[in-house]
Amino acid sequence: MRRLRRCWSVRAIPAVALALLLVTGCWNPFMPKVLGRGVSTPPPSPNTPANTLLLFKWAYENRSQAEYRELFTADYRFAFAAADSNGNQYQGDTWTRDDEIESSRKLFEGGDVTQPAASQITLVLDRNFKVQNDTRPDKYDPERRKTITTQVNLTIQTIDGAATNVNGKATFFLVRGDLADIPPDLGLRRAANRWYIEHWEDQPFAHLAHALRADGAVHPFRSAGAAAPAPSQPLGQVTWGAIKVWYRQSTAF
Repeated sequence: MRRLRRCWSVRAIPAVALALLLVTGCWNPFMPKVLGRGVSTPPPSPNTPANTLLLFKWAYENRSQAEYRELFTADYRFAFAAADSNGNQYQGDTWTRDDEIESSRKLFEGGDVTQPAASQITLVLDRNFKVQNDTRPDKYDPERRKTITTQVNLTIQTIDGAATNVNGKATFFLVRGDLADIPPDLGLRRAANRWYIEHWEDQPFAHLAHALRADGAVHPFRSAGAAAPAPSQPLGQVTWGAIKVWYRQSTAF
């Protein structure tokens, strides 16, 4: 009888309310949303180097800070492209996991008044990753260290109407969990069935162009002294490093 009552209590929901749920797009009330978009696919398990990059892509596109912060080792570093002036203040491998997490948090959720949150992110990587051994000095370990170089096509749309594109390559250096320097705040143990990103090298195709907002104003993702784009240019190219630095810094006065 209890099951019957519960079943009838669900069926007793007014048809108008059910219709409203369908109209408003609440197709799955048990899944979280980020800026109004539901998460439709579960996150991949980072149990291989390739799957770790798939989780990286998933976390970026779903703007999921919870999964994103678990991707990086405690000694993680991001390397800016040599020609990218945005990385001048982070020379010598000084962009750390803390920088990565804070920058991504502001990108996903919004930061200062000049740091609008992303409303949609599309990240296209290689369909099939070529996994190779890590050949860095003192890092050679064929079983527990790997590298993946992939094409990158990143498009970020923000709530202020801007569209920003990153096009190039990136090389990721991955380490298995039983060797990784795992951040204490994650509360995770070393395990051979999980991989982490230890190093990330940016290799953009362009670094001087910049984005244009929908209202025609110049978007702040640009190199110093860059000329303003023509009004007919709706999409600019920047480096991933430029985006990282812009969201990492505090711009409010």
